[in-house]
Amino acid sequence: MKKVFLFILSFAAVLLLAVFLSPLLYQILPYKFERIFNRIVMVGTLVCVVIFVRIKKETFVQYGLTWQNDSLRFLLTAFFAPVIVLSLYVALQVLVGEAVLSIRDVSAWKWIQRIFLAIAAGLLIGVIEEFFFRGAVMNACRRIWTSTQGLWLSLLVTNLFYSIVHFVHAKKPFVDQTPDFIDGFRLLAAPFSSFAHFSSFWPGFVGLFIFGLMLSGLTLKTKSLYPAIGLHAGAVFFIKTDGLWVDFSTTNMIWGSGKMYDGFAGWGALAILYLILLLILKEPRTMNQGPR
Repeated sequence: MKKVFLFILSFAAVLLLAVFLSPLLYQILPYKFERIFNRIVMVGTLVCVVIFVRIKKETFVQYGLTWQNDSLRFLLTAFFAPVIVLSLYVALQVLVGEAVLSIRDVSAWKWIQRIFLAIAAGLLIGVIEEFFFRGAVMNACRRIWTSTQGLWLSLLVTNLFYSIVHFVHAKKPFVDQTPDFIDGFRLLAAPFSSFAHFSSFWPGFVGLFIFGLMLSGLTLKTKSLYPAIGLHAGAVFFIKTDGLWVDFSTTNMIWGSGKMYDGFAGWGALAILYLILLLILKEPRTMNQGPR
């Protein structure tokens, strides 16, 4: 529990740094204030993760980050599985008229740039979020609640927290052209104002909760964090690149939107994806184990 507290304290320091540093960087960088704020939080969190792991090397084993024989297979399989399944799901949307095939007329360099940036973003987000949620938070909960019922409670708490965090900016506060540190604090307070509008985004909230359960389930099954990192990275990659070739014409409760996880059909696609991964991923062999 001490490790989790230390990490949360470090994360709080990163948030404060973002509050005070964002207005200064806004004066010299050609980006929106909110984007600068978010990037500071992301990079600062990554630095905390690196420092935390270096200081606490045993967390590699405890959180399932030890590199083993099957780690690369886990990572790549879990990365490409959502890309394939979600591509088929979008193809179905096109067939039923819920989406329109629209390949962007941009240069090859733009395509390559978009794809590589999406891969980098997916891996960065996957490493940071899975280390924190499926690593630190879920392990801390399991140490607190050790019974069988405690496992389910750990899954509930971890993934409710995971889903809540992703909607901190569901309703962004207005920031003018002269932001200051007060606007940074307003962004920090966004989670509380966002949930006053829960009825407008609850389908996405439920979808992310389901996705979080999938990530947790794969981590528990394989005793490795790499499947969760791969799955998370692959899903982020797909969502960031599908705009290159498809337009989503409607938004409804059946198909949701282009987010993939905010409609009944999207939840079904996630369930199918999870079953596929459960079938093809097994607990890894350690480096000194022979064939089974």
